[in-house]
Amino acid sequence: MTRFKVTFVKAILAGIAVSIGGAIYLSCSSKTLGAILFSFAFYLILNFDYNLYTGKVGYLVNEKLSYLKFLGIVILGNLLGTVICGLLLRYAFSNEVVDKAYNLVLNKLEPNIIRVFINSFFCGILMFIGADFFKKKEDNFIRTITVFLVVIIFILAKFEHSVANMFYFTVGWVWNFKSIYYLIIMVFGNAIGSITFCALNNVVSK
Repeated sequence: MTRFKVTFVKAILAGIAVSIGGAIYLSCSSKTLGAILFSFAFYLILNFDYNLYTGKVGYLVNEKLSYLKFLGIVILGNLLGTVICGLLLRYAFSNEVVDKAYNLVLNKLEPNIIRVFINSFFCGILMFIGADFFKKKEDNFIRTITVFLVVIIFILAKFEHSVANMFYFTVGWVWNFKSIYYLIIMVFGNAIGSITFCALNNVVSK
């Protein structure tokens, strides 16, 4: 299998994992419990080295410009994985869960663009921290607890994760000009947050 195919398939798998996490979150009556269980998706992605955009984009600061092509393939794979899963689960879920996704998305589209960007920025920081800890730390307990904590924090803080939102937008079926525009802001915000933290971390690590 070519490098392109491997990258793309691993990105689709990451999208599937995020969708499973999103499905768990939507199915839980408790936001805290849903956030804890959602964390398993990120742990699964890092453990199997799948390609999740928010876990990879921060490393752009350390790579050549050709890394942008890799990120493009990754985000397309993430989108495909979440949309396919979102469509399937939209028809498998009860009307109550679908309505919950719909209302969740409407709430995400209410804030102005600056607030959306800021929430996405901080989500990007947390995703980089989780991915980098898992990559560099040898202690399995520290790696695992960090991965779970960053996801729990970004969900309870209502920070915006672009790939997770691809899934929610599909289950709630709120795909329109406004949602696509907001999603682009989320993708950009996740990137800026992650890249900024990576760059600052490089300074103090030298």
